[in-house]
Formats: sequence, C-alpha cells, structure tokens
Amino acid sequence: MGINGLSIKTKILLIPTIGTISFVIYLVLATITALGNSSLLEGAQKVQFPLVQLASKLSSDIEKVEATFNTAVTTGDEDQLALAKQLHKNIQSNLSSMRSISSTTRGDLDRIAEVFENFYRQGEELATGMVTQTMDFAQMPVLAEKMNKNLEALKKQVAAFYESRNAEFENSINQANSESAQLVTVGIGMGLVTITLLL
Repeated sequence: MGINGLSIKTKILLIPTIGTISFVIYLVLATITALGNSSLLEGAQKVQFPLVQLASKLSSDIEKVEATFNTAVTTGDEDQLALAKQLHKNIQSNLSSMRSISSTTRGDLDRIAEVFENFYRQGEELATGMVTQTMDFAQMPVLAEKMNKNLEALKKQVAAFYESRNAEFENSINQANSESAQLVTVGIGMGLVTITLLL
C-alpha cells in the first residue's frame, strides 16, 4: 500500500512525525559535534597555545643567555654573569611551567632541560674563567666547541618543539572548523530531504 492509500489522519500525523525525527537526528549530530569541538578548542586554549607561547619565550631567553655569555667573554663584565644566572632561573621556571601544562610533552622538555643545563654549565665556566682570568687558554677551544655543539642541539630541539606544538594548535582549530562546516552541510541535506518527504 502506497502513501496514497493512507488515511487523511495518518498523512497529517506523518508531518510532525517526520519533522520530529529529522529534528532529533540533527540535534544528536549537533550535540556530538559541539562536544567534540569543545574538547578540541579547550585543548587548544589550555594546552597547545600556552605551550606555543612559552616555547617562543624559551627560545628568546636562550638567545639572551648566549648573548650574555658572549658579552661577558668579550668585555669581562661580571654583571653579565649575574644576568646569565637570572636568565637561567627564568628558563628553569619556564620549563617547569611547560611540564605542568601537558604530561605528554614532559619527555621532550626533559631532554631540552638536560641539553640546556650542559650548555649553561659550559658557558658559565668559560665566561667566568675569562672574566676572572683563571681560564686555562689551552682548554678554552675544547670547552667552547662543546658549548657550541650543545647550543646548536638545544636550538634545534626547541625549534622542533615549537613547530610541533604550533602544528597541533592549528590542527585543532582547523578540525573544529571542518566539523562545524560538515554539520552545516548535513543540516542542509537533512532539511532538503525532510521538506521533500513532507511535500
């Protein structure tokens, strides 16, 4: 029996039934999408974006430490050593904050911290020796080479960490936008189908 064989009462009841079913389906899809987007955006706001900002500051502070050591070596200024110690504390605090934000990145941050400590220890030894004129000049090239290798490795690790966190942040935003666009498309499709059935 086709739809033409249905009673008027049944046909009338089909109208709100079809509309209700369509609305409920869309509501479920919208809720699922909203919850997913909320989770994505919360992660971007509370984890990925703060890590991107702190990684950028970490890179800047490392550059400052490098410049401070270079200035101390070339000018013999003891104040530069004090400034380097303050920057060292700032970087340690920065790394601690980054560890507390995300447990999944602690391994990367621990490796960065280890390389940084090696670089700082060697740089401080070299700069202090030059300022106080107690450095064995025969050892200076070896120590400087080790320091530069650690510095290069440190910069690469921090840059890789920054790029990875920034990519995660952008992916979260793009995925949320994509899910929202798909929901709109599904809504339009369901609306057309519903209107066709009602007609």
